Amino acid sequence: MIENLSLKIARSVIPENEASGSNIAIISYGVQAIISTLATLLLSLFVAIFFSNKIFELLLFSITFIPIRLLHKGYHCKTFFGCVITSNIMLVCATYLANIIPIKFCLSCLPILLFIEYWASVEKKKGYVIFEATYIFILSILYEGFIIFSFLTLLISNILIIGGKCHGSCIIFKKRNI
Repeated sequence: MIENLSLKIARSVIPENEASGSNIAIISYGVQAIISTLATLLLSLFVAIFFSNKIFELLLFSITFIPIRLLHKGYHCKTFFGCVITSNIMLVCATYLANIIPIKFCLSCLPILLFIEYWASVEKKKGYVIFEATYIFILSILYEGFIIFSFLTLLISNILIIGGKCHGSCIIFKKRNI
């Protein structure tokens, strides 16, 4: 469904004289990413407003999760629907866990999670870990609640990276090389 919609949009955006297969594929992929992100954010906002009244937590989690998740070639759900559902389950779990987990525990676990993420990541780039540590530090200076969301983000990121490494045996993950 989303593939057909993005393909139609891509064909309508590209002039006919420039409409090669690769141009359409690239634009279509970008449109899919935009639609997917918007759908996930809108559903997350809906869930945050109407079911949990945790809009502030949604904002904190998004500010923490999105940049760190974008750093890693990772493992993603096989379908658009699976991605939207999984993202929203992560959101709901993160916003509720943020009120339960003590900050001191999160702070003590952050270095361990950063090490695990480096060890488990496909990229093995120290610069990513340094960026993540700096990003988390700066966010935590601005608001201490970011410590908890940074912990949850790294925990989720590690689960997705490690879980994705067994993509041959795990049915909900697949490797996406972007």
